[in-house]
Amino acid sequence: MGIVSQCNLRDYWQTKNVITQTPAFHEVMSRNRWCAIWTHLHFSDNTKAVPRGESGYDGLFKIRQLIDTVVSKFCTHYQAAKELSLDEMVIAFKGKSTLKQYNPRKPDKWGFKAFVLCEAKTGYALQWLLYSGRESDSDERAPPCSVSYNIVQKLVAPHYGQGHIIYMDSYYTSPDVADVLQENKCGLCGPCNVSRSGMPHDLRSTRQSMTKGDPPVIRRNDHKLACA
Repeated sequence: MGIVSQCNLRDYWQTKNVITQTPAFHEVMSRNRWCAIWTHLHFSDNTKAVPRGESGYDGLFKIRQLIDTVVSKFCTHYQAAKELSLDEMVIAFKGKSTLKQYNPRKPDKWGFKAFVLCEAKTGYALQWLLYSGRESDSDERAPPCSVSYNIVQKLVAPHYGQGHIIYMDSYYTSPDVADVLQENKCGLCGPCNVSRSGMPHDLRSTRQSMTKGDPPVIRRNDHKLACA
């Protein structure tokens, strides 16, 4: 249904018009059977839900088990190449939801924000994390206020030790992220804000009088290389 769009749900099962009919739907199950499942589809035990405002509250509780089950299969059935890409995406949605976000830099500006680790060449999603609020961003290993560090840890951890190179933008890159990836045999490539903790101070624009055409300024510290 996400690929083949019909005007009405019942149109997926109509067989009178061979031009507009959708093959296979009516062969798998009847329309009434599908509607019955769709009406009563449920994935969680509401008695175990933690109320909003209390420790352990999960805004995605109703579909958490479904998300964990599906996402765990992404990398189980696919062997990714060396180069991976980590970025955020917006799932278009304009209805009412406390999880809806606004991002003016994305083609679909309103919707659900998700952080995704993909294979760089094909775009195949290996890990996927739906943003449900700051309550889910806590991590004991993460430095204070380092939400981006936490996101990288959650997405890349299942692929530690496999020699991948992770490409990401300046929101995620930092010397701390480079260190933890290096410790786990993964590489990092991407732009970095020079004001990040651990970055060489002499690379800042106030310390460099560089003009167009000047040779780059390079600083190296063990396995980390910065080029301005």
